[in-house]
Amino acid sequence: MRKYRLFFTNISKEEAWINQITAQDYRLKKIAPFLGQYTFEEHQPIAKNSSQEFSKTETFFPQVRIDFRIFSKQETFKDYLNLFEDYGWRHIAGTKSSGFQYFEQTHPGCDDEIFSDPSSRAGCYQRISHFCLELVILYLPLLIMFSSSGRLIPDFQHWKEWYFTPGLWEMSGKNFWAAFLFETPFALGRGLSAALFLIILICYGYFGLKALYYYQKEKKH
Repeated sequence: MRKYRLFFTNISKEEAWINQITAQDYRLKKIAPFLGQYTFEEHQPIAKNSSQEFSKTETFFPQVRIDFRIFSKQETFKDYLNLFEDYGWRHIAGTKSSGFQYFEQTHPGCDDEIFSDPSSRAGCYQRISHFCLELVILYLPLLIMFSSSGRLIPDFQHWKEWYFTPGLWEMSGKNFWAAFLFETPFALGRGLSAALFLIILICYGYFGLKALYYYQKEKKH
């Protein structure tokens, strides 16, 4: 079963939504977070005791928790995963450089939280905020360069100049449409790249400030 949902930086809301689905006898299998795609599979709940007969209230539904970490070395990332595994958490999704890391409880005996206190959870939002805002600062000079060259606003009046295929506008019939449709994605990339770059930076700035808001909110708890 696939579901699509975008949460951006609201980790608590994302966890609650995932766990609401897993409580309906499903297990989170894999995630494509930037596409908002979550894949679930049917899962037989586990009894909290050794008895074969158990009610719904006596079943164990593994909780899913999310952390945000980026690692420069694969060895450090493996140590991080091993630490969680020792405490009863299975890694579902995430790479050393992806940032968002998804974990699932492996047995009823382990703690149902991966953060020891509110300040640790707040630190997760702080890491997201730093990552997003540092990207904005890093690429700000490039944005200024685009702005000074006047490329931030697409020149729709001369959109034909976005196409580089020789003699394209003199072609006709199937030859024209084949060449036109083939180059259009590249032409849009050339003509709209600066504007898309601006939109992406604005989004990262928004996500960074939103994560900063959640960080301050968690600190007060």
